[in-house]
Amino acid sequence: MKHFTRRVPFRALLVFGLRVLSTTPVLLQVQSDSSVTLSQGTESALVVWHDDCSSTEGWIVNTTFVENLVSQVQPEVSLLTDGDGLYSDTIPGLSVSTHGVQFFKRLDTPMTVSDDLNIKAEIQHIGTSGMYGTLGVILFDQFNNTVFKMGSTDSWASSECTAWVAYKEGENQTTQYNTLSDGWNGTVRMWYDRYNDSVKGYANGRIFTLASSGKFDSSREVHMVCIVFYAPQNYPYESDYVRDILVTSRTEVSKDTFRDAWHHDCSNTSAFARNESWPMPWLQGSNEWSITAGDLRSNGSVLSFGGIPSASGWHGPVFVHELEYPIALENLRNFTVKLAVDNTQAGDVGKVFVCLADSEGFAILKAYVGDAWSGSSKGHIFAEYEDVDLNAAQHGLIDVDDFTSFDGRMMFAYNLTTGLSCEVTGYGLTRLSKPTISELDREITHIVVMSARSSTITYMPCTIDDIYLEWQYGQSTDNPEDLGIGYLVLVSTGLASIGVIIVIIVVLVRKR
Repeated sequence: MKHFTRRVPFRALLVFGLRVLSTTPVLLQVQSDSSVTLSQGTESALVVWHDDCSSTEGWIVNTTFVENLVSQVQPEVSLLTDGDGLYSDTIPGLSVSTHGVQFFKRLDTPMTVSDDLNIKAEIQHIGTSGMYGTLGVILFDQFNNTVFKMGSTDSWASSECTAWVAYKEGENQTTQYNTLSDGWNGTVRMWYDRYNDSVKGYANGRIFTLASSGKFDSSREVHMVCIVFYAPQNYPYESDYVRDILVTSRTEVSKDTFRDAWHHDCSNTSAFARNESWPMPWLQGSNEWSITAGDLRSNGSVLSFGGIPSASGWHGPVFVHELEYPIALENLRNFTVKLAVDNTQAGDVGKVFVCLADSEGFAILKAYVGDAWSGSSKGHIFAEYEDVDLNAAQHGLIDVDDFTSFDGRMMFAYNLTTGLSCEVTGYGLTRLSKPTISELDREITHIVVMSARSSTITYMPCTIDDIYLEWQYGQSTDNPEDLGIGYLVLVSTGLASIGVIIVIIVVLVRKR
């Protein structure tokens, strides 16, 4: 926080140069002696309901589960606390698929989803090997129907578990998972995004869109907060802990403070349109290929390419998704692509790309897997950042010998301190580049998927399993050369004796 106090003389014009460190509001306080105090403000949020989970008081057992949350209710199971979180007593094993207990509290004031509904829960997953269980935090409407629900589940004998978020309306439910391992402490959260008219969810590190504009009823009312604990069949049960539950309504929200995400699970091709004239200045010279016919297909779980005809050189189809609005490179937080290729046939060749590109067709980040050697099982795995001069900073995984297949993730991330990095399944984490200040303004406008075949050689099967993009608006920075410049202009009205003053602020900030 930055503070200064300046006594303003009568009939004075003062100009102060300020460095703007963040996008949060600026608060000006004019004192009776005409002095002015400048401080950094904060966003406001109305707390609708809060439980710090230090006590079981007020939680009521619900003996009638709605919407088949569990197959059998066990109301004898107690709700316990360690003074810092709520958990359940041991749940005795039963032969039914799921069984357990639910507790609820009612909101003092019901609210609708469109009231900028936001619920956040802090969860601790113990993660003991060989133990099972699910913890859910659920919002119900006045008819005891689920609206928002989120939590953690351990259904594996190994250390694998999931944090999950779900939106349910009628018989339709959208659930998204973040697969984790071992014990963890983290956050699950759901909220209504008024700017995109959508329901968003956060599962301990990943953001999802659970319901898009026009696909849900934002007037639904929330009346009740519930906690559910359940176990699968006769498996040994271990309770997770809920450490805090907070329900808020944001009274004033700046879009600049939000994280957002775009996710495509590759269950269909509707997000991408064929583009037969997409400029590709980064695929020239020895890398040049031509755009030809070819199909983008989905079997309900992965994207694949087919129908690529024989032609000279490298060639194939291009499909493009245009983002709703541009994303500055500095605001990128996560770009993850899951790719798979089958290179078991030594004579096959092929390439598959997923790129983030600007409006001129220049690739910014490229995830690429391919085989350009007919008659051998060598292959390429490239994770690249390409600057404005088409210089590529590669992950260095080139000419991999005995490359018979790849089925993994390429996860790009940007950090203010370390720059760009990429983690590739089986090959670890490598720093790609630290973009210059001017390059941080580059705008990502499109997601491009494409695949190529060489001449008449048999095409190597390539699939795209998942694409995830996450970004943050208004990232503040610690780089001095990256700070905006502002001016505070104070103009006296001639009424300084009673402390009346006109304050004019002119703020010049670098475009985000």
